[in-house]
Amino acid sequence: MVKMFEFFAGIGFQRFALEKYSIDNQDNPHIDFQSIGNCEWGVYENITYGIMHENLKANNEHSEQFLDAELLKMNLSFNLKQPAKLLKNKPYEFKMYLYEALKANKTLPNINDIHPKQLDELKADLWTYSFPCTDISILNAKTNTSAGLQKENGASAIVWQFLKLLQAVKHKPRYLLMENVKALLNKHNRGDFEKIKQIINAEGYISYEILMDGLQQGAVQRRPRVFMLSIRNDLSLPFENTHNDFIEYVKQYYPDPKAAFKNRKRRLLDCVSEFCEHIDEIKKFMLSKHIKISHKMVKHCKTFLNFDENPFYIIPALNAKKDTPPQVINAPLIKVNQGQQEEMNMEGFLPYRFQTVRERFNSFGLYDYHYEKLKAHPASKYLSERILCRQVGNGILVEQLSILYKVISDIEIINPRQVTEQQWNTFDTTQIAYIVCEKYKYIKSQMQEWINEVVKKNDKSLFEKYNQLEEVFETYTQEHHPNIIKLQKFNELINEIEKYRE
Repeated sequence: MVKMFEFFAGIGFQRFALEKYSIDNQDNPHIDFQSIGNCEWGVYENITYGIMHENLKANNEHSEQFLDAELLKMNLSFNLKQPAKLLKNKPYEFKMYLYEALKANKTLPNINDIHPKQLDELKADLWTYSFPCTDISILNAKTNTSAGLQKENGASAIVWQFLKLLQAVKHKPRYLLMENVKALLNKHNRGDFEKIKQIINAEGYISYEILMDGLQQGAVQRRPRVFMLSIRNDLSLPFENTHNDFIEYVKQYYPDPKAAFKNRKRRLLDCVSEFCEHIDEIKKFMLSKHIKISHKMVKHCKTFLNFDENPFYIIPALNAKKDTPPQVINAPLIKVNQGQQEEMNMEGFLPYRFQTVRERFNSFGLYDYHYEKLKAHPASKYLSERILCRQVGNGILVEQLSILYKVISDIEIINPRQVTEQQWNTFDTTQIAYIVCEKYKYIKSQMQEWINEVVKKNDKSLFEKYNQLEEVFETYTQEHHPNIIKLQKFNELINEIEKYRE
C-alpha cells in the first residue's frame, strides 16, 4: 500500500487518476494506493474535493459561532490568490459544508502553516505537488516580467516552501511526483527547475523528468506537461539509472497509437450524440457574460466537432491570458446547430459556443457520472459554472497520471515491503516468488552495512535471522517449482528483519 499526500490538491485529479489506474490494472499485479490527506487552500476546491472523493455529508451539530472560529484559524482563499476575508458572511450551510469537507479530506489548508511534525506523523510514501504555473506559463510571461519562480510573492514561488518542508521532515517519502507546464523546461525557467531537482536529490533522491503530451497517453486533448518522478535512492529500480531508460520504461505503458486514435474518435462522437447537452446548459456557454465569441476567435480557434477541420479528433486546449475579461488565445469551439439557434434566439451572436462543464470534465479523462455526482450534491449550488471551469482548467489529464502510478507500482513490487494477505490470496505463486526474490536481493545488497550496525550494537539477532533467510533461499532455489509454504516462510523472515531494522 502506497500512502499518498497531495500538495496543491485542487479538486483531486490525483484521486481521479488512481481510479483509472485501479481499473486498468485490476487483472495485473499492482500495488494499491491510499490517500491520507492533502494540502489545498481553495475554499471551493475543498468543497468539490469532498463531494467527489469523500462523499461529503451534512452535519448540523456545530453552531455558527463554532464554525466561524474554526474556519478563521485556517488560511483559506476564494480566488486562489489572496486569503479569504469575507468567509464569515457566507451562509451557515456553506460554512458547514466547507468545515465538513476540510475534515473529510484530511486537509492541511495552507502550505505556509504546515509544521514538519504533521507530515512526519502521516508517514506518507508519496507526495504529489502540482504547484501553480501562473508565473512560468508562456502566455503570462510578459505580464509577469519573466521572473518565473523568482517573482517576489509570485504564486509559482510557493514551490520553495514545499522544498523547505521536504528538507525539514525526518520521514522522507519514498516518491515525489511533480506536474507542471512544459514552459518549466524553457530557457527562462530551466535554471530554477534544475535548482529544484538539485535540492530534491540532495535529500536522497534520484529524479527523472518526462514531457507527456496527452495524446500519446490516450487522452482526447494535447496538453503537454512536464512530470518529474523523484525516487528515494535506497530503492531498487526496474530500469537502468539513466534518464533515457526511465523515459523508455514509461513509454511501454503508452497505448497503441491506433487504439488511442479510435478511443478519441469514439469519445468525441459520444460527445455529439449520447452526451448532447440540454439547451439551458448550451445557453450558459453561448451567451457568455465574460467572453463573447468573435469572428477573430472563430478564425483562430478550432471547432473540434467539425471533423472536416479536425480529422484527428483532438480537442484543442483552452488558452487564455489572465485578464479582465480573459483574453482567449485558443479555445475549443462547438458549432450550434440550426434548431438550437432558433430555440435560443441567437440574433447578434455567432453560432458557436464553448464547452460546457460536463464536456470539459470528459476532455480531462473523467466521465459523465463524475459530473452527475457533483451536480446532484446539495452543496453544488455554491459552485458556479465559472468556478467549476476554473477547477477543471487547473486539472491534470488522468491518462498521464495513471501511467506514472503504474511505474511507481512496479518499483514498489521489487522493493522490500510486506506482501499483504490480499496479495498472497490474489497473486499466483510465480508472482509472489518474483516479489520475495527481489526483496532478498535488496537485503543482500544492504547486508554489509547492517552487519556493521550489529557489530556496533553487539547484537547478533539480525545476523542470525539473515542466516536463516539464506538457508531458506538456498533450499528454495534448488527446487524446480516454487513452493508456497517456503515462500511464506521466506517472506516472514524478511519482514522480521525489516521490523528489527526499524
